[in-house]
Amino acid sequence: MHHQEKIKLQGILPQAAMGPPISPLQLQALNKIDSILFVVQLNAVVVPVDNHSSLPADLQNLLQQFEHVFAPPSDMPPSRIGDHKIPLLEGA
Repeated sequence: MHHQEKIKLQGILPQAAMGPPISPLQLQALNKIDSILFVVQLNAVVVPVDNHSSLPADLQNLLQQFEHVFAPPSDMPPSRIGDHKIPLLEGA
């Protein structure tokens, strides 16, 4: 809805004629003389690839069996006798 009016978003039909891309300066010039009917901007979308699909089956099974080992940490590690500490200045 836009200003209490229902708006339908629709892609460009395949038979629509597409012109060459224009520069930002050309776009500004067209805007100054009110010659813009519509502007389309396309952005590339990266689709995540399943990294395990290209691995051998025995390695995939091993990764699944020990999935908890390769999972990102959810909290800090437990305290140990030889914990490493970095002394910081107060307020730093």
